[in-house]
Amino acid sequence: MPTPPIDPTHVTRAPGAGGLAQLGSLERFQAFAAWARNRLRHGIISLTLEMTRRCNARCDFCDHWREPKQVEDVDHADVVRRLDPLVVVFCGGEPLLRRDLLAEVRRVVAVPGWRYHVIITNGWLLDREMGLRLRDAGMQQINVSLNWPDDRQSQERKLKGLFDRIARTVPALAREGIEVNLNTMVMRDNLEELTAIAGLAREWGCKVGYTLYSEYCNGNTGHQIGAAELPRFAEVIEELIKLKQQHRHITNNNFYLRSCVSFLGGERIPDCPAGKAMVHVSPQGMVKPCADLPPIEHYAGFRPSRYKGVTCDICWMACRGEVQAPVNLERIREVLGL
Repeated sequence: MPTPPIDPTHVTRAPGAGGLAQLGSLERFQAFAAWARNRLRHGIISLTLEMTRRCNARCDFCDHWREPKQVEDVDHADVVRRLDPLVVVFCGGEPLLRRDLLAEVRRVVAVPGWRYHVIITNGWLLDREMGLRLRDAGMQQINVSLNWPDDRQSQERKLKGLFDRIARTVPALAREGIEVNLNTMVMRDNLEELTAIAGLAREWGCKVGYTLYSEYCNGNTGHQIGAAELPRFAEVIEELIKLKQQHRHITNNNFYLRSCVSFLGGERIPDCPAGKAMVHVSPQGMVKPCADLPPIEHYAGFRPSRYKGVTCDICWMACRGEVQAPVNLERIREVLGL
């Protein structure tokens, strides 16, 4: 599961499209100080903790559910203490399958220092009570995967009734003041549904972030947008940017959205920060540059400054696009929520 489309580079996108304006004065200062410290020492921006590889969904673009059961014995608080990231993402598989998840979240949140904590879930095991328990444990953002604005979501995940659950739970959590984001993969299949999903997010009182589909996870090329769809895709991207400017509920930066079109048109964007600014840690404690690359070494010995980095350029997911966005006037206005 890819890292969600948050922008830890400026600390501010993680709480949503409103940027720093959404935080209180003290937290704004703490967030900026944490970001400045992180950038001065070239630290890890985003750490994704793979809480489990188990999953109750049966997606055709991910093989986690096909994998044999694996040992899950990582001291996640120690991982965070040693790697000291700015953003911690709890993911899977499906992280809510971990019976000790809330206890692990509390231990991670208790590690000294300012951080932003996010969880990604398919929504099947998420309800109002669980959302409140996650918030009480210290989770600052809940991301729910949603590729369709209707029951096709249930069909995609092979979980009957999933969309109805999400449609009940997300608005309920938003009414409780919980920061909820929808994670949407941009595919050939749902190209004409992307603006409808943005509409749902606004209706439900949450935000949405888009990430370009990559076949690299399990080799399924069937969902990739092709050359014939590119002109329409470019139009949809401009529609999303217009909706973002009107309602401020789309979390991606404009650079990322527009560069999705050029990427699919053949442009390759170098300098992926995987393994340096962004890392994953497996349920066995092994550091991976990203979800789809092989392990480097155990987290206890890993130092991003010693890692040479990756050379691949085959994907353009939002985790890259947010971190690699240029700092210009448009970007500054986005970050400040202007």
